[in-house]
Amino acid sequence: MWCKKTGKTEGTLKMIDLAKTHCQVTTVAYSRKYRLYLVVSNEFEMFFVNEIYNLVCALDMSSIRLIKFAKFYDQEDKLVVSGIEGTFVFDFHYRGKYSPLLAVSVDSEGRYIKIDLRNQKLIEISWSKGLFLDEENKLIITWKRNSVNFSQLSSNYKVSV
Repeated sequence: MWCKKTGKTEGTLKMIDLAKTHCQVTTVAYSRKYRLYLVVSNEFEMFFVNEIYNLVCALDMSSIRLIKFAKFYDQEDKLVVSGIEGTFVFDFHYRGKYSPLLAVSVDSEGRYIKIDLRNQKLIEISWSKGLFLDEENKLIITWKRNSVNFSQLSSNYKVSV
């Protein structure tokens, strides 16, 4: 983790401490709205960590297997992930006793924060090599070696093969 003011490393999260097993990080994302980091492991788990580097929640994602890319779309409370089983969009549900800004200082260990990923939608079946969210045009852009896929970032997803 790094300091916003100085740009220097502030701390390190070790996966052995988060996962309680030896595993590797496959991707990291950050939600400005919820002030949470998402750390994804190659053991098919998602770890949500607050801004002071405490584990808030861990979710098993073995149903969609290896995730290589993840992006939050805070405007509509969505999480977009892409990996071996395809590209998926989830509704991101954050419930907390305190607002995300206040929770960092009042509930630093995340005891009163609950996170759920709901309404899993498959939008692309094949394994993509990259993921980009075009928030201005509300598009999910994924690519493979020989093609680029554009999907709307809305509730009317079209699955592409």
